[in-house]
Amino acid sequence: MADTSDVQNALVALCAAVLYPAGAAGQGGWDGGAGWGVGAAYGGAALGTSQAGLVVRVYRGWPVAQQLDPDLAAGIAHLTIYQPNGMGRVGQGYLERDLSIQGAPPTISATVAGNVVTLAGSPTPGNLVGLIVDDVPLVYQVQPGDTLSAIAATLASLIGGETLGTESGAVLTDDSGNPLTIDDPVTVTPVPGGMTLTIGTPRPIVARVGAQGQTIRRPRQQTERYQVTCWSPTPAARDAICSLLDGALSGISWLQLPDQQGRLLWGGTASDDVPSKSALWRRDLFYHVTYWTSHIQISPTILFGVGNVTGGFGQVQTTIS
Repeated sequence: MADTSDVQNALVALCAAVLYPAGAAGQGGWDGGAGWGVGAAYGGAALGTSQAGLVVRVYRGWPVAQQLDPDLAAGIAHLTIYQPNGMGRVGQGYLERDLSIQGAPPTISATVAGNVVTLAGSPTPGNLVGLIVDDVPLVYQVQPGDTLSAIAATLASLIGGETLGTESGAVLTDDSGNPLTIDDPVTVTPVPGGMTLTIGTPRPIVARVGAQGQTIRRPRQQTERYQVTCWSPTPAARDAICSLLDGALSGISWLQLPDQQGRLLWGGTASDDVPSKSALWRRDLFYHVTYWTSHIQISPTILFGVGNVTGGFGQVQTTIS
């Protein structure tokens, strides 16, 4: 789920990539978005010169005098990404439907030949293996550490003694009213590349596999204002940094976030030509970012079943088989 910290980190990475297109990690001109706390040391890494012609430190937050003043005196600029208080508005979201994400395909397979079920592949936790034996559905979810042998043994235990029924859910009984069960022995046998389950008496068998998917719910969309501030030792350096950034970001419409792309829009510019500190020249670039607050949930796969769907045309029985 993306939040304001993800947006700020993305803006840090974007601005740093403009100033240091060859990569800034290890050059000392960019800290990778971690920022510095009050009194924290920069470390002894060699400082790299940015595309603007001077060293620029890019980070989240607001600078502090203990770090900014010595850097300005040394000809080093700071570029900070900050979210002003109260600069946001809520958009749509309450009518948004859930979005399904196609998950990875199952890594295990199940095939049927007569009364023999063959399992193959490499089990992945969360995969589903399902059988219908005499209209009785049996499903097992693969657990961490499961092997094909363990899965086959579990399915065999589920099959043995399982109560027989019909598609409508009725339990089959004998002449005395006792439920009918599968009493045939189920044999588990290793074969090259897999395992087999053999049911003693041939019966109607259906085998299916599946994998867990994901569903995204987006309850809220918001537009927030962000402030990109250049703290420069000279007016010329300020102009070089801001001109470079403004030109590059004007061609970018979407900001890559961990789970989505946020809409990036220019929101204005303001300069401070009356510095409150000696050798400090400042300019603010404002941007609006629109993005979703989202929740990701696990969505199990339906292998087979019977259910009722109620809609505007009444109740309809749906069979998945």
